[in-house]
Amino acid sequence: LKKLHQAQLLLCESSNVFNHPNLERDLSSRQNDNFIGTHNFWPNQYDLYYIWHQMEQSSQFQQSVDEGSEDFRVSDDFEAGTKIMYYCERSGIDFKSSAQVVFDVLSELLQTNPSLSLPVLVNFVEICECREHIEWIKDTIQRIQITIPVDDTISHQHIIYLMCKTQAILIPTLSEVKQLCAQITFYLKSSHIFVRNATLCGLLSLLECCTKTNTTIGKLSEELTALREVSTAYINFHISNSSIKCSSVHTRLVWTLNFCLIEWTSKFVPDCKLISTTIPIAKDILRTTNDEHLYLIVLHV
Repeated sequence: LKKLHQAQLLLCESSNVFNHPNLERDLSSRQNDNFIGTHNFWPNQYDLYYIWHQMEQSSQFQQSVDEGSEDFRVSDDFEAGTKIMYYCERSGIDFKSSAQVVFDVLSELLQTNPSLSLPVLVNFVEICECREHIEWIKDTIQRIQITIPVDDTISHQHIIYLMCKTQAILIPTLSEVKQLCAQITFYLKSSHIFVRNATLCGLLSLLECCTKTNTTIGKLSEELTALREVSTAYINFHISNSSIKCSSVHTRLVWTLNFCLIEWTSKFVPDCKLISTTIPIAKDILRTTNDEHLYLIVLHV
């Protein structure tokens, strides 16, 4: 009960611990700051539906400006979008112009010194609302990947995440997903935990994208099938006897990935072994862990 109470304190007062979304989106709800405040700026902070919505709104806004029309209103489909626009208006910040300036600076730095600009670019991608910018970042990252030395693991952790995230935002084709699966498999074999964590974050964004764009009726799409094979292979090896238990972030990401696979794909897999193998391990973790965030994640499984 004490652990359950601590997990409840991580959520806002109106949330039920059993109904809280399980992705790594850690809203700082205890301050009732649901639209701008977070504990930290973490990858996959925004739902992809929200990102796609903002990109569409940005495109429509630019079109209305080009046509000389001032009659443009933000859709009320996403409450978060309305709240963020309200915050920007009250702060007096021209977000689009500021984002353009940041992009121009980053694009110059990326050509001359990519290692220093990649960490900032990771944060920029999370808030970018321009499709052309995302496409440019995707093409540039693919080009500079081969120029970065293999032993520069700090840069490669950002490269693999950016490759996955930009493709997830732009919605990849089957051939692009297969190429990314090969890259993900390679990076998940890294001996550096921060590279694996970045790869898992990228894998989660791709899995979310392919789940939300799955048009195959009654079964998994080929894109989802490929991502599921990569995910289950890694989960089966690390969820119980992980050789890197010293990383709480890695453990949380593995369980988050496991939960998402069960929630999004298990109904399409006749003989899904993830659920049967997960339950006894989850019971053991709930009994022994002192990590409140991990407790909350496992509780949903």
